[in-house]
Amino acid sequence: MVRGSSVKKLPRFMAFLQKLNPGTVVEWLNLDTDRPGVQMLHYVFWAFRPCIEGFRSCRNVISVDGTHLYTKYKHKLLVAVTLDANQQVLPLAFALVDEESLASWRWFLQMLAKHLSVLFKFNKKFNNIRLKDLCWRAGAEVNARKFERIMTEIRELNEEAYNWLEMIDKTQWTLSHDSGWRTVLTTNMSECVTEC
Repeated sequence: MVRGSSVKKLPRFMAFLQKLNPGTVVEWLNLDTDRPGVQMLHYVFWAFRPCIEGFRSCRNVISVDGTHLYTKYKHKLLVAVTLDANQQVLPLAFALVDEESLASWRWFLQMLAKHLSVLFKFNKKFNNIRLKDLCWRAGAEVNARKFERIMTEIRELNEEAYNWLEMIDKTQWTLSHDSGWRTVLTTNMSECVTEC
């Protein structure tokens, strides 16, 4: 649980953040308490719209890390970053959580995927398990010929879905077309943010 007097100010702060940065995403996870109608903040996730939009022209490699917030309650800040075309760190998303645990990381990564991934947006638009599976297979396929076969399957199943995927630069979402340029030889780009 996230506790303390600052928590009372957090919803107003996030609302103000969204007002000043239109399109900024804020997601809350609250837990019920013993008191009826009273909930307790468990996690909060936020991502600035310019960062979400900027990710489209970045490497599809994300580094995540967590750091301690040295307060009375020992909260953690989870951070996701990537590198832009100039090899500069671009922060993508943040989450305030009670601890680094499997549950908090899972939630953070689900929120990140929800707001950044082609697959999530594709599934939201077409809502078809078979198409979702084919989209995933197409993106993960390293062989260009096999990729084209999967895309043909998508086209035969749903022409609109095929056209939607064709509108996206293949270097942004497929392993078969990235020419190896998304390779990042460091695991500490997220530490550039969390170690400040």
